[in-house]
Amino acid sequence: MSPKIVYKEMTWLEIQERLKTCNICIIPLGAMEQHGNHLPVGTDTFQSYEMARRGAERAADEVGAVLLPGIEYGSTTSTRFFPGTVNISPRTLSRYLVALMEGLYRQGFRRFVLVNGHGGNSYPRQASAQMVSAHNDAEVFYTGTFGLGLWNAVSADPENVMVGHACEIETSLMLEIYGSAVEMDKVTDGELFGEFLSKYSFVLDPNYGVGTLQNRWQTMTIGARGRPFRGTQPYGQRLIANWVDRFAEMLREMQSQA
Repeated sequence: MSPKIVYKEMTWLEIQERLKTCNICIIPLGAMEQHGNHLPVGTDTFQSYEMARRGAERAADEVGAVLLPGIEYGSTTSTRFFPGTVNISPRTLSRYLVALMEGLYRQGFRRFVLVNGHGGNSYPRQASAQMVSAHNDAEVFYTGTFGLGLWNAVSADPENVMVGHACEIETSLMLEIYGSAVEMDKVTDGELFGEFLSKYSFVLDPNYGVGTLQNRWQTMTIGARGRPFRGTQPYGQRLIANWVDRFAEMLREMQSQA
C-alpha cells in the first residue's frame, strides 16, 4: 500500500514520521477566475491541485512528498470585471505564501515545490526569494501546469494555432480532470486573438480631441481566447500523463539528492 500523500488526510504522527525520510512538500497555486462560458471559475485551481496530486502519487513509494491544500485564489487583474473572478493583490498573496512556508519549515520541511496553475500569479517568485533569503537550508522549486514539457507538446501540434484562455488546452485538461464540470454545449469559438492581447485601448474622441484609455476586458463578452470546441478528454489525458511522468521524475531526483 502506497504511503499517504495528502497532507490534510494525515495525522500529526504520520507527518512527523514522514519527515524522517522526506522533507518535500508540494503547494498548488490557483485562482478563482472566469473561464469562458463553459469552464468553472476554479479551473486553474482544479488543474494545479489534481496534476500535482497525480504526480505525487506516481512517486509516492520512492519519495513520499506531501501535497498541501494550496492557495485557491490568485492575482487576476485582467478579468476582474467578470462575475466569478476574485482578485487578490500579489503583496497579500506573497505574504500568505511566505507565512505558509514558514509554518511548514518549523515542522521540518525544507524543500517546497510550487505548482502554479494561473498565468497571472507573479507572487510565487517574490515569496520564494524571501523564503530562501531567510533560511539558508530552504529550497523552493517552481513549475506550473504548462511547465515540464506540456507547453512544448502543445507547440509541437500544428493544429494548435491559438492557445490562450479557456481554450482547447484548458478545456482538454479539464475534461480529463473534472469532466462533469465542463459544459461543452456552451462552448463558443472564443474571441479575437488581437482583442484578447489588447488589454487597454486608447480612443481619441474626434468631437473634443480628448483621449480616453479604456480597459478592453470590459468590452469582451465571454472572456476567452482560443478554440475550446477542439478540446477532448483523450488529448487532455495525454498531456497530463506526460506532465505527471516528468513531475514524478523531478520528485525522485530531489529525493535522491537529500
